[in-house]
Amino acid sequence: MEFTKSVSNPLLMGAIELMKAEPTPEHRKMVSDQIVASKYLCPVNMTPTPAPGADGVIRPAQGTQLQFPMLTAPDGKQFFM
Repeated sequence: MEFTKSVSNPLLMGAIELMKAEPTPEHRKMVSDQIVASKYLCPVNMTPTPAPGADGVIRPAQGTQLQFPMLTAPDGKQFFM
């Protein structure tokens, strides 16, 4: 499966840099607002695996199950990739 769309969040990255430079409550709010508004890529296992339709677009079927793999740190805490 080939993916050609990239995901970038320049407003989020800018808000993070601003907060690093000046950690004010306003800048923290900017970061949290951008975290909610941003788009992300993360690995997911889909069952059944979706296939491209006639238009070439991949759409999961209704009832498709999603599983998000996690990483486990040595202390047992889990994190999304």
